Amino acid sequence: MVNDKTDELHSKALKLSYFTIGYNIVECILSLMAGFIAGSTALLGFGSDSLVESLSGTIMIWRFRKHGILSKDEEDKMVSHFSFLAYTYCMNLFVNY
Repeated sequence: MVNDKTDELHSKALKLSYFTIGYNIVECILSLMAGFIAGSTALLGFGSDSLVESLSGTIMIWRFRKHGILSKDEEDKMVSHFSFLAYTYCMNLFVNY
């Protein structure tokens, strides 16, 4: 009974994460395009934030798909590496703009 409920909740979490990533990618693309056209730093920042939110959504998908397979230490290590890469990419965008 408990496993069925847990599996159902994981399924819902995966669906919500997929939807969130799709929405944030569309939001990112539109905001960045509008920001470049208008020369708006605020829109560029908003679009970049949407990109970071999409990246965090991919971590959530990864987490829920690997539920119970990885140890807490392995999970923390992968999340910190992924966060560092996302931060480096975003800083590169701001420095080169």
